[in-house]
Amino acid sequence: MSTTPVARTQLGDAILNGTWWLDVNTGTSAAPTWTPVNGIYDFKDSLDGKDIDVSDFSSEGWADSQAVGKSWGVDLKVWRKRQLAAAAYDPGQEFLRLHAGDSAEIRFYEMSGDGTTASGHPRVEAYQGHVAVKWSPDGGKDDDAKSVSVSLTGKGKRTSIAHPQPNTP
Repeated sequence: MSTTPVARTQLGDAILNGTWWLDVNTGTSAAPTWTPVNGIYDFKDSLDGKDIDVSDFSSEGWADSQAVGKSWGVDLKVWRKRQLAAAAYDPGQEFLRLHAGDSAEIRFYEMSGDGTTASGHPRVEAYQGHVAVKWSPDGGKDDDAKSVSVSLTGKGKRTSIAHPQPNTP
């Protein structure tokens, strides 16, 4: 085993979590119409592996596991705000609300920086897939802002896609 340390790269400022954008497909898979979900204030995506125990008597007491699957999802919280130009909720939020208990197609991607490589912020991660939708109003006191917890559980594979708005030189 080598004892030589590996050279490290100096890192800059942290990328904020608020740089994730989420869109829902309000069209069809064949002719997608991507509609943004606005008002997100909490965003967490997950990609988990599923393992099974395959330990045997000859493993000298050490556990052994085998990967047998993956799961993914997105959990987010949104503020229920009206649109400035209309007495209506955000169209992306409404699509999710109306598809609660059903499925939808989503894509999500990082949108940090100003869109140029000069900003130094990457726009690399971008994913797409079908999800089961759960919509749960958070409730609260009469003077609390109205918020909703949304759980989007992956149905099948989450696919890496070309970033919808990659950085430009």
